[in-house]
Amino acid sequence: MRRTNSTSRLPAMPGVMSGAATTLTPASLSSLRKASLKRSPRSLGTPARAGKSGTATRSAAHAVPSRSATSTITARRSIGAPRSHSWAPSGARAVAIAPRIARQYSRGAGLATRRHGGTLPAMRLLVVSDVHANAPAFEAVVRDAERHGFDEAVFLGDLVGYHPFPNECAALLERLAPVATLLGNHDALMLALIDGDDAYESLEESLVADVLTRQLDGLEPATVALLRAMRDEASGTGWQAAHGAFRHRFEYLSTVANAQANLPYLQEPVGLVGHTHVPKVFASVRTSDGELWRSVAFRATGERYRVPPAARAFLNPGAVGQPRDGIPLASYGLYDGSLRRFEVRRVPYDVNRVQKALKEAGYPASLALRLPLGR
Repeated sequence: MRRTNSTSRLPAMPGVMSGAATTLTPASLSSLRKASLKRSPRSLGTPARAGKSGTATRSAAHAVPSRSATSTITARRSIGAPRSHSWAPSGARAVAIAPRIARQYSRGAGLATRRHGGTLPAMRLLVVSDVHANAPAFEAVVRDAERHGFDEAVFLGDLVGYHPFPNECAALLERLAPVATLLGNHDALMLALIDGDDAYESLEESLVADVLTRQLDGLEPATVALLRAMRDEASGTGWQAAHGAFRHRFEYLSTVANAQANLPYLQEPVGLVGHTHVPKVFASVRTSDGELWRSVAFRATGERYRVPPAARAFLNPGAVGQPRDGIPLASYGLYDGSLRRFEVRRVPYDVNRVQKALKEAGYPASLALRLPLGR
């Protein structure tokens, strides 16, 4: 069931705000992973217009995963070891499965929700990442996505941080009812702060600690519950998702070298990742000479990249709340599983509203100044 035009407007957002970027140490990552294991599980549910920049390199051949018409959406606590697969073309799709899928949905007030259980065909996914408590941007993204239509949503993490509307963003995410809701590094740091974890104590004198503490003061119980329900990784029909990467969950997958290192851990044809705040594709095609790699950057809204039939690819939708490629628009992705086509969309939002809220909350001026720069 394609979702369109059902999002209600958010209420006024007085809010408090979150933190700044940080680099996690190996010790911090270890502590965060131990802390995440204590949390309770949750059921998770060639281009039309390609980017203008591209690079290609070759490496040794990697394993290629199998692909089926349907697969149960799963969540994994930790990222497993690489495994070998053989390629299989997809079979019957939505036509045969649609009646079964229709029974899994109900529409109440607001957005459609998915009932637990059952399987899903390859479909049109809304891919959202790095909201960072920027509700005006998040709301604009959902409105635009509903105008263009999508079947399911995947949230790649970082709900909190940087901006003053964590509770409003949590409420919108709950109404969106993603089939996968993943834990970002800022989300993990917030939970570490709540739980008194050592990973947060290592940041005690930093700016991120200051702003996360301020944001915590106004965090609602429902928002905390949502953070605790987030997972490290998820997968569905032909896709696998993590906040940063699959080798290490908070790794920045920003270069071909990073993509090559993560390919053995990709167990589906497509990997959905965020964390870099820059929309990009890294695609690998097996040739007689090994793997041919291509990177594609996205600049204008509506640019598309079609993943070749025999390729595997990492798809990054960019950031909703704080883009970092010089384009001050909220960025998100739409992935059509049947066409293997990834589209990046950019939408304007009320930047002045966010800047005003940041100033009223007394947070560092740099957080407001960077928004119109897209940096």
